[in-house]
Amino acid sequence: MVTTKFNLLIGTTNAAKLEYYQELLSDADIIATKLDKDLFSAPEEIGKKIKENAVLKAEYYYNTSGIATLSIDLGLYFEGVTDDEQPGLFV
Repeated sequence: MVTTKFNLLIGTTNAAKLEYYQELLSDADIIATKLDKDLFSAPEEIGKKIKENAVLKAEYYYNTSGIATLSIDLGLYFEGVTDDEQPGLFV
């Protein structure tokens, strides 16, 4: 059986995140590729929500590279705190 490896661009310059996803995907037929800072400039994160910025970055890196891209943004949410007081994107 011939197995074809799938190349997946990890849309981050954070070395710890890249290592995490490479390890997570190591048993799959997926090659987690590093985002080369010399080839890509980071898109402006203009979304108002974490998901919007993750989608914005994934689409930007895919449109620039032609490689399927995974981009995950994280935020912080506190129960019992109003939405306007949440740190959200500012973590």
